[in-house]
Amino acid sequence: MKAIGLMELKDMGLGLVVADAIAKAAPVDLLEAKPICPGWFFILYTGESAAVTAAATTGAQVAGERLIAKDEIYKLSDQVIGAMGVAPFEGTVKSLGIIETKNLVAGVRLADLAAKGGRVELMNLKRSVGNAGKVLLTFTGETAAVNQAVDTIRQHALYQEFGVSAYVIAKPSKALLEQM
Repeated sequence: MKAIGLMELKDMGLGLVVADAIAKAAPVDLLEAKPICPGWFFILYTGESAAVTAAATTGAQVAGERLIAKDEIYKLSDQVIGAMGVAPFEGTVKSLGIIETKNLVAGVRLADLAAKGGRVELMNLKRSVGNAGKVLLTFTGETAAVNQAVDTIRQHALYQEFGVSAYVIAKPSKALLEQM
C-alpha cells in the first residue's frame, strides 16, 4: 500500500483551504476532506511516501496554529482499512481491547500499531462524528496479546497526548458482544 497522510484542524473553512493546498503540493489523492463535527475538519490522502511527506509539510504550514494533529503512515496495515469499514466483525472474540482517543489521527495510528504487532485482530475503528472527532478502537486476541497491545498503545506518544482510555475485557459476555 502507498503511504497515507491524515490531518485534523479546528476550522472547517480552513480545512478546505488546507485540503486544496495538499492536493496542489504533491501528487496525492484526497480520499476524504470533510467536517467531522462542528468546527473540526478531517483530511485523509494517499500517495507515494515522498509525496505524502511533501503534502503534509505544506498542509501543516497552511494550517498553522489551527492544526490539531497530523500523521503520515507508511505501509498502513490492511486491518486498519477493514476496521474502518461498515461490515460487522465476523471473527471469534476471545479477549477485548478497547482504546478511546480524542481524535481520528491518533485512532488510526494506534490501530495500525496494534495491527502491526501481529497478535491481535482489529474489530472496529468507530469514528464518532459530531463528538469532536473521537475514536473508539476495538480489537481481540488472546488475553496476554490484548494486554500487550494495550500496554504498547499506552506508551505511544499519540496516546500520551490524545488518549482518553484503554481497557481490556477478558472473555467478554455474549450480551456485550451483541451490542457492539
